[in-house]
Amino acid sequence: MRGHWWFDSGIAGLYFIANSLLGATNPDSDEPRWPDVSLEVTREGVLIDTADEGKLKAFLEACYEKLASTWWNQSTSQQMEKKELVLYDKERDEFYSGPKRMPTPVAGLSTSARSWRADGILYKDMDQSLRVRCDEFLEREKKILWTDNRKLIYAQPVCHPKLDILPQKGKIKVCSICGQHMVCGDVDQTTFPLFSSKNATFSFNSSYGTPDVICWECGMLGKFAVHAAQYKAASPYTHIMQLNSEDMEVLAKAHEWMGCASPLRGYDPATIYFSNFDDQKRKILQNARLPYEVLWGFYTAAYELLREHKKERQSQEEDFEDEEISLEKLEKTASLGVVLMSLETKGQTFVTKEIVQYNDTTYVFRLIDHLKREADRERKDKKVFFSADESASFLESLFKDFYVQLIPQKSFDPANGLYRNEILRKVFKKSSILLDVESFVLKKSLIVDYPYLERILFFTKLYEMVIHCRDVDNGEGSGMTKEQVETATKLGAQIVLSAKDILKDEKGNVDLKPVKGDLFALRKTRTVKDFLEQLNRLQFRYGIILNKEIVSGVMEEPDVDFEEFKAYCMISAMNVYNGTMRPHSVKQEKDV
Repeated sequence: MRGHWWFDSGIAGLYFIANSLLGATNPDSDEPRWPDVSLEVTREGVLIDTADEGKLKAFLEACYEKLASTWWNQSTSQQMEKKELVLYDKERDEFYSGPKRMPTPVAGLSTSARSWRADGILYKDMDQSLRVRCDEFLEREKKILWTDNRKLIYAQPVCHPKLDILPQKGKIKVCSICGQHMVCGDVDQTTFPLFSSKNATFSFNSSYGTPDVICWECGMLGKFAVHAAQYKAASPYTHIMQLNSEDMEVLAKAHEWMGCASPLRGYDPATIYFSNFDDQKRKILQNARLPYEVLWGFYTAAYELLREHKKERQSQEEDFEDEEISLEKLEKTASLGVVLMSLETKGQTFVTKEIVQYNDTTYVFRLIDHLKREADRERKDKKVFFSADESASFLESLFKDFYVQLIPQKSFDPANGLYRNEILRKVFKKSSILLDVESFVLKKSLIVDYPYLERILFFTKLYEMVIHCRDVDNGEGSGMTKEQVETATKLGAQIVLSAKDILKDEKGNVDLKPVKGDLFALRKTRTVKDFLEQLNRLQFRYGIILNKEIVSGVMEEPDVDFEEFKAYCMISAMNVYNGTMRPHSVKQEKDV
């Protein structure tokens, strides 16, 4: 292990590629191609055992060739359809067309036009016979030769970095990553995306020597990290995610059920240049644009895979206990983290927008499980709760609810998810989201005609109870109690419902627009006294009968924060207001 999330991921990437090669056979027989190679995962890393150094070198080179063909030298479905390359088969003496290539997003971060190379002959160096035949083929197929130098190539070009494995020559130096005395070279971006140049690189281990050198082993692992990475390109951002643990056994197992060797990984050629998450059935991941949206989408998808694993065990074991989620899996996630690196494209380069290192995986899984269980309970008791979209899960619908289109011209602009991203950031940090949600609810109510807010209110109440430890029955915790929250939400609903009865005309029609101004006036109050005075005005105007808890001074109780009480009240009031004003035939919101 290298003690750095990128290079440790490289060890995991090498392991899974090497493991896939061990199952390969020779093309001319059924014999294993690598009978003298064995793999073993330990806490400290991966052990590759071979007969001799020559065999090890050949095996690692084969692993690297597979890595290069998978992530660097790929063709899009459009390139395969057009077949714009002109190639020449020297053995058959034939011209033919082939698809161009491009690297996938993570590998492409360090790939430029100069990275491409191919064996061939320049047009100016051809003999007369070959040149004539070449001209005829180009005229017939309406194509041009490769690059501005007009080169007739013998095979499709490649762009993966050259790698000298187990070098025999070179100066022995101290590697700035692992600290070993080995043959070293200059750092570059193909080793780690944030190594912009050797002059701009700082050592992770300053006592080990100059920061601009890296051993061949770390250089190789840095490239294999591409295989372990899960990514999503959402213009102008590229989000790169790596699982992280100091225990390689934990890291390898995690990749098997929620990483590069799990169903979460997708290899669809049509989408691999946008995402290697298999997000066709995972709407949150599919619609995520910003860092914490992607992180939330990943964890919700990983949770579903964990639940599927539990169902498989239940079908196999008669005495399997119905725990909330697999405790065995949760114990292993205690030492598992995630690193999310978000990069923004800037012309031919990129800038780092955000790096999120998140280590509380167990908390997120428990939170998601709690939310789903409570939502299922609510579904049974109150079916209208899911009336907006019966086909979507609670978390998918909630993710959609937290979206507001701030830029009408660009429905998929990342800026439209700024509120959602900030709220999810606070969820991951176990911070209160109540005031942020209240601000969002009012903002969305001004932009969207009568949005559906019931799931948002339900989620906010549930989440705030969890982070303040008020979801337990032993009286512990801080902040508002469940009863105090219910008092605030009932007050908000009561204001609107009372106004509804007063403002109803003879035909039974209701126009609640006047009450919206009253709600905003209530929101502007800054003290309990002002709040109660405004409430008193609404009491005379709409005939509101106050709850006995309000009368007895619930807002003066030590656990009650005035701003939080008011926020609950406003969210609940806007929920009832929108529900009353919303036409019966509302169009379903599209995925956002």
